Amino acid sequence: MQIDTITPVINRFNNLIDSLIKDFKEYNLDEDTMGFLAEKTRNFIGFSELALFNVIFGVLDNLSDAKYKYDDEINETKKIINKIFENMNESLDTILAHEDEEEEHCHDHDHEHHHYHIDVDEVQDDVNKIIDNLGILKKLIGGICDMILLTIKYHADEIKEEVFKKEYNNFKKNIADFNNEFEE
Repeated sequence: MQIDTITPVINRFNNLIDSLIKDFKEYNLDEDTMGFLAEKTRNFIGFSELALFNVIFGVLDNLSDAKYKYDDEINETKKIINKIFENMNESLDTILAHEDEEEEHCHDHDHEHHHYHIDVDEVQDDVNKIIDNLGILKKLIGGICDMILLTIKYHADEIKEEVFKKEYNNFKKNIADFNNEFEE
């Protein structure tokens, strides 16, 4: 496994999170855009579950060896991510529940536009929760991806074992701290 194989996945994931955070902050008072962003975020969650659980955690699991295992951290992180997605879906449900009615208009150019009716003032807390959860997700995945890259470098003898061991122990501690912090 080479670093340049996993880096594009990591970059795409981070770019998607940054884009969603930026859009939710910028368009939090536009009901049509808010509806579109809610749907886009649902798609992101579906994509992320596949990408994270199959690709990123698969890579980390494959990098485990007899001396350095990631099973506990993978399981804990999956629980945290599932909770993050659950929180986000609850907020998305609230945002989309405020859609009073669906309107579709057929315009002169023969295609339909969906217009959302969302009370944007009423859903600002949920918008902020989504932004916060996206930030937590990015930070968590950043730590995992850093560990993947360090493990790849360690297996390629690009870093010394004592450096890797220190980072490995820090990673395990950070995941435990993250889990404790997220449960509070």
